[in-house]
Amino acid sequence: MLLVSGSGPQDRDETIFGHKPFLVLADRLTRQGIAVLRVDDRGVGASTGASGEEDTDDFTSDAAAGIAWLRRHAAIDARRVGVLGHSEGALVAADLAGRDEGVAFAVLVAAPAIRGSELVVEQVRALVRATGRSQAAADAAAAAQRHIIQALLDAPADAAAAREVLRRAIAEAGAPAADEATLRQMTSPWYRHFLTLDPGPLLRAVRTPVLVVNGGRDVQVPATPNEPALRVALAGNARSEIAFFPELNHLMQTARTGHVDEYGAIEETMAPVALQKIGEWIGRTVAEH
Repeated sequence: MLLVSGSGPQDRDETIFGHKPFLVLADRLTRQGIAVLRVDDRGVGASTGASGEEDTDDFTSDAAAGIAWLRRHAAIDARRVGVLGHSEGALVAADLAGRDEGVAFAVLVAAPAIRGSELVVEQVRALVRATGRSQAAADAAAAAQRHIIQALLDAPADAAAAREVLRRAIAEAGAPAADEATLRQMTSPWYRHFLTLDPGPLLRAVRTPVLVVNGGRDVQVPATPNEPALRVALAGNARSEIAFFPELNHLMQTARTGHVDEYGAIEETMAPVALQKIGEWIGRTVAEH
C-alpha cells in the first residue's frame, strides 16, 4: 500500500517534531505482511521536481504514480493495492479511490470533510480553545480569520496584489501582522486551491472499502464539524467505517489538549489503539478482497 503525507513538504517518514509517524505505521503494517511504499514529497530528500507551483491535484497525480508503480512490482498483488493518507493526504487518498476503481481500499487518517476555507476558520477556533481561553475568544478569533480568508478568496490572481489585499484584511481584522513568508505561503497556488477544495464530492465518490480514523482532540481537523460531515459524505458507502478516538490529536497521539505545541512533548508517536485499528482493518479488508 501507498502512504500519502499531509500538508507541506514531507519526507517519507512524515517527520514532524522529532516523530516519524509513517515509519512507525510502516513497521506495524510490514510486520503483518503488508508491503508499504513510503515516498519523499516533491523537492524533499531523494525526490526532485518541486516548482513551488504545485497544488493538491498535483499531489494526487504523484500518488497515482505511486499506485501504478506498486501494481507493476513483481512481488505485489496488483488487485490488492490500497492507499493511506494523513490530513491533506487523506483527501488525496479519497480522490484516488474515487477515480480509480482498481484501488482496493483506502484509509483516511485525520480526514477533513469540510471546505478548506471553513477548515482554516475552525482550526483557529479549536486552537484558541485548546489554550484554555473562552469560547467567546475563540469565536472572535474565528470571525477575524473568516474575514481574512474571504478577502483572500476575493483577491486578484496576481500573488503580489493578493498579498496587499491580505495585509489590509489582517489589519482590518485586528490580527497580528503577518511576515512576508506567511503572506507568500497564503498566496501560493497550493493554499489558494486548498481553500476552495470541498472534500464532500471526493468522499461521496469512494465506493471501495474505506476506513476513517479521526481524533477528538485534533485541532487541525476539529471533530466538530468534520465528524458529522464525514458521516453524511460516506453514508452511501456500505463498506465505509469511521473510527473516532476522543483522546487522540492530529498525529494520532494520546493528547491532553491537542494543541500543536504538545506534539513534540508527547513521547508516543502513534497511539497503539490507532495502529491496531488500522492494521486489523487492512488485514481483514485485504483478506476479503
